[in-house]
Amino acid sequence: MCRRGAAVVLAFSADGIRVLTQLLREGDLFERESAIFAFDELTETSNYPEDSSQAMREAIPAIARATKEKDKTLSCMADEVLGQIARGSNDELSKLARINAGCAISSLDSPGSVGAYLNRCVEPVARLPAL
Repeated sequence: MCRRGAAVVLAFSADGIRVLTQLLREGDLFERESAIFAFDELTETSNYPEDSSQAMREAIPAIARATKEKDKTLSCMADEVLGQIARGSNDELSKLARINAGCAISSLDSPGSVGAYLNRCVEPVARLPAL
């Protein structure tokens, strides 16, 4: 847990975001998952560190590539992060995320996209037997 927590701290600076991007591109599965969880924490609020716009522009293509990973945790979290950036308050990053998502601008906001995400990324809950 300490290593994963350390990844989250990296998201607090532009240099740290660059390290996370490198981990997402080149790390082992644990490192890639740690990086995407750190990006998730960062993008939930769109409260990006000062002077991190360029680092985030460099990160978005790596995040988009991670949506195609075989590991379901990684790919689904990358979907979530890309959607958070696309819906975020930074217009430049939002546009870049939408372009890298490879979809129409409105599709990330449509109810169908939520359904597609849930069908792909959320395991169905088993029905409990009747009492």
